[in-house]
Amino acid sequence: MEVAEGMREQTLRKLCSTYCSYLKSEGKSSWRDAEGIFDNHLLDPFPDLAETVASEVSKASIVAVQRRLVEAGKKTTARKFRAYLRAAYTRASRADSDSTLPASFVAFGITDNPVASTAPIKTRPDKRPLSETEILRYWAALKTDPSTAGAALRVHLLTGAQRAAQLMRATAERDLSDDRLRLWDGKGNRDEAREHLIPLTGAIRKELKMLSTEGFIFSTDGGITPMHPTSLSAWAGEIGKSAGIDGFQLKRVRSGVETLLAAAGIPLHIRGQLQSHGISGVQATHYDAHEYLAEKRHALTVLHRKLERPTARPVGS
Repeated sequence: MEVAEGMREQTLRKLCSTYCSYLKSEGKSSWRDAEGIFDNHLLDPFPDLAETVASEVSKASIVAVQRRLVEAGKKTTARKFRAYLRAAYTRASRADSDSTLPASFVAFGITDNPVASTAPIKTRPDKRPLSETEILRYWAALKTDPSTAGAALRVHLLTGAQRAAQLMRATAERDLSDDRLRLWDGKGNRDEAREHLIPLTGAIRKELKMLSTEGFIFSTDGGITPMHPTSLSAWAGEIGKSAGIDGFQLKRVRSGVETLLAAAGIPLHIRGQLQSHGISGVQATHYDAHEYLAEKRHALTVLHRKLERPTARPVGS
């Protein structure tokens, strides 16, 4: 099919770039993840496909990209690639009738979404939260780490195992006060990131003194650039390994903390408020303006008390 001269410029590469720019303009931190996945798994390994007019990309071409990832054992990346590219095509196909979308999407002339007809990629999430014993061993090993990374990981655990990406974006000037740390939760189908407040206990304040007091709080260069969540996960993995925890992953700390707090009698909705999940519905979204700071503080106090139990001993001691 002959393509109009102007349309030849509207390549898949340009659609990916336009979508990432859109995410960034909307304040979505996922733009970095999308950009990295597009660059590493589509644009670089499939240069001919990248220069194909976006409206002429076939389902088979997209499946080929996904298959390469699946065969390399990267099902999670394949799932995310499909989600990001499907969203890019969806935005482009709606732009001519949705004034909230940038006009830059209209130029692609997208009428069909080739990603929508590809089979979803199912991944099996690791549903193994760290046991209380494993959390205590992790904490005992973590307490002996004098590095900046160690302090960052202690803050991560003491604040209830917040999402690493959200912690890493926090700045001293904008998000830190005497009694609370402010995070921004952009997870889910939100038009704007949700303000998420974490009360500061004495234990958290102690660890924050080891981190940056200017710029990004979680930083290894004085606040100029933030730590990367992947780096934080890698550092945590080393600690978990030293604690003798099989299959340690940072996300298991998050689910382990919730399980520990549940066993300690912290109600479901308070655990949800603390970790900023399960907060949806008309009542929660529009009517419940309570910040739950006192309830969160109590939960974090219970968590710290649990961590400091006498049974929390380093491996081999």
